[in-house]
Amino acid sequence: MGVYRQKDSKGRHYGPYIVQYPYRRDPITGRAVRTSIQVYGSKRLAEQVYQRKLGEWEKKKRLKKESWKEYTFNELMEWYLTHPKAKAKKTYSRDVETAGVLRKQFGKKLANEIKPTDIESFQARMLTTLSKRGTPYKPATVNRFVTLLKRMYNLAVRDDLVEKNPCWKVSFLPERNARGRVASPEELEALMKELPEYSLILTIGYYLGMREGEILALRRKQVHFYEDKPDEGFIELRDGETKTGEGRRVPFGIEVGAPLRQWMSGRKGKPDGLLFVTRNGNYLGNFRRAFRRACRRVGIKGLWFHDFRHTAVTNMRKADVDTTVIMAISGHKTMAMFNRYNRVDLDDGRIAMKKLQAYLAKTEEKGNKIDLGLTLGFQDGNAALA
Repeated sequence: MGVYRQKDSKGRHYGPYIVQYPYRRDPITGRAVRTSIQVYGSKRLAEQVYQRKLGEWEKKKRLKKESWKEYTFNELMEWYLTHPKAKAKKTYSRDVETAGVLRKQFGKKLANEIKPTDIESFQARMLTTLSKRGTPYKPATVNRFVTLLKRMYNLAVRDDLVEKNPCWKVSFLPERNARGRVASPEELEALMKELPEYSLILTIGYYLGMREGEILALRRKQVHFYEDKPDEGFIELRDGETKTGEGRRVPFGIEVGAPLRQWMSGRKGKPDGLLFVTRNGNYLGNFRRAFRRACRRVGIKGLWFHDFRHTAVTNMRKADVDTTVIMAISGHKTMAMFNRYNRVDLDDGRIAMKKLQAYLAKTEEKGNKIDLGLTLGFQDGNAALA
């Protein structure tokens, strides 16, 4: 708009002249962001101010472009991985692995030459590319790749290394990867026999639903036993030690407390030392690989350790534990996330039907008889559309 004045309801100009001019670039889109100032005096003076501001903007753009280095994608990614904000992330090691895939895809391209269309082509290509497991990448994994791209480019735009973020207006792929796998007591027992050194980790995951990272990072001083019930207590997760960043207390009963006490008495260590160590004091690592191999040996299919989290939430819900209490124990912040981990199966349906039958029988006793066949639309034992 440049130079203008405001108008009243009758279309008459009033007030000072307003000079609107560009002063910075949006870090996401790369487009010019405008601001305005008021100029009291003549229109000619306002136009002179506007021309001066435009000149400053052009000079700023020219100087910035001259100072820009044409980074390749590999160079920009290397810069990002050494950035303090990137290294401070809990998922930094995963970002390093993800960066390797992105480098193979974009290689030595100039970072400024990558367009939104290139990102969208990358998304489609990855859905048909085989991962290390021999299966195509899932939408959730591809979305993590794009998330890393967006974060890298946002920081680069902020630090004037590139002009704009090519991920702007690139949509994430729809994810339909919610799992409903629940482990059975028999599967837990088989895995504990196969992995005796990891049996306590399996127990905590199965009964308490704690995340793998939360369990492996536990320290001895975070375990508290009740004085009146020595095999019961709680695990204290502090702020910053959970996925949400908020601490919580996870209570445990005798199923976890008894083997936990035995483990701690058999492995001496300092209060601030790691809980899960070998008898020699070494870190108990390689758990995920050992879990997968154990599942193959005993013939368990489609089970991941994270499914124990589904199992714990589902079992607590079936035990009629209040939903808010389950969420406080598991650390779920929203009902939507809780519902993803709560598995409703045929047993729930059978229990529901028993409750319905009891209710209807009670109703009939009061004299309010209900014809089940007509009400529910059943004819000759077969479901019919009412």
